[in-house]
Amino acid sequence: MATHQEAAVKSFFVYCPELSTKEGTEHLKVLFYFPDTAQLNRKIRNIGLCEALVNFCKTFSPDKPCETVHTQKTKQAFLEPEPGIWMTLTVTIPCSETIHNSERVLEYHEHLIQDSVVQAALQRSYNMFKLFNGTMRGIEATQSVEGLKKRLDVFYSRYWKNIDIARHNIFSVLQGIPFLPLDKYMYLKVHCFVNLVETTFRQIKRTVFVCGDQLVWSGLEQEDTRIFYQYLYDSWLRHNPNPEASGIPSVPAGPNTGSFILEDETGGKKNTWVYVMINQMLTPSRLFVYAVGPCVLCMFVQTDDSPGDDFIKRISVFLGPRLMHLTTEIRDFVSRNRSQSVEKQPYRMVYFNEMNLAIKSPLLSRYNSYLSITQDMMCLLTQLNAEYDKLNEGETVIRTIADYWIVARKNGHRRFFVLFTQKDVNFAEVNEEVRKICQKEFSNIYFFD
Repeated sequence: MATHQEAAVKSFFVYCPELSTKEGTEHLKVLFYFPDTAQLNRKIRNIGLCEALVNFCKTFSPDKPCETVHTQKTKQAFLEPEPGIWMTLTVTIPCSETIHNSERVLEYHEHLIQDSVVQAALQRSYNMFKLFNGTMRGIEATQSVEGLKKRLDVFYSRYWKNIDIARHNIFSVLQGIPFLPLDKYMYLKVHCFVNLVETTFRQIKRTVFVCGDQLVWSGLEQEDTRIFYQYLYDSWLRHNPNPEASGIPSVPAGPNTGSFILEDETGGKKNTWVYVMINQMLTPSRLFVYAVGPCVLCMFVQTDDSPGDDFIKRISVFLGPRLMHLTTEIRDFVSRNRSQSVEKQPYRMVYFNEMNLAIKSPLLSRYNSYLSITQDMMCLLTQLNAEYDKLNEGETVIRTIADYWIVARKNGHRRFFVLFTQKDVNFAEVNEEVRKICQKEFSNIYFFD
């Protein structure tokens, strides 16, 4: 009987070569190593090997350093997020164990873990660290190298224990943002509400407004919005109580319907420090997150002192009734504009726009429980997406062994993938279905025929 082992994080480390200038001081370059149980000699040996690989590749490509390395059992990704500081992530390749002639035989499935997935996981780990700690060089300058080591240890020791790399896929690579489609009138109401909040409380410099698990408004820069949305989704939106099938849960009755969420680990505090770009500078801000039903308002407060209970109370009193009223209006709008019946379509679709990071796919929705695709199909979509990183436009049509059809298109900054689960269809029928999908879902977006 065959047993299967999924991909897993084997090691992750951060090092700075310039900290070791003499032989015998190699341990000084180690800023963080996961798992911490590894012996010091192993840490030094692994980091030295990665440093040698990077330097060797620079001989052939000075402007583009080594990004990934494959072995039979692992894949490694390298990243220099800041000058002179390197990060390396090592992931085990999925394998199956079978018994052949009374002997154990291991078969490795390299196609089940794509390079782009490992690279995206590594980049995201740095983005999350930077969101809550600022830059590594900034920490080193203000708190010394030992201070940087402590910050890395506090953050990453817990971070990598919660990462299931086997569940990462095309969505982890794209890191798109689902937007809630509103008309101009409804969007203007949200905009006016946000402006009223920032005008009333001058300490609030930026805001982000989310409804359900879809973004409505963001005052952050685009990349900060992407990183912050991923954090908010992982820490709150994904674990929110099951909403109604409409996708927008009802607003609870009662005078006190709003509350602060994402409390600090110390307990009691309802804010934490984050680092975002404000006026073209990476600025530490206190994050307040206030929710009424499905609507969540994230506020970035710029102040040196910790806001007192009076400030928190004034915000709560101000936001409560206004956000409850706005939530009701948004829910009514969504209810009026959604189709009365949800038709189960014989296809799975992914659309991504690189310009505004907008992503659209029924596979992302928690309300389409009937939708699912196999791991092999998800890996194939991830591989196609990686191929399109090298192209400006193109189209690929694939028929799988299981008689599924996959159509992938890229036109400029837009990518479109569709998987047909209906069998016994030919190429002409698939092409016609793709044309109908584009007309239905993207009537105002140009896709070449």
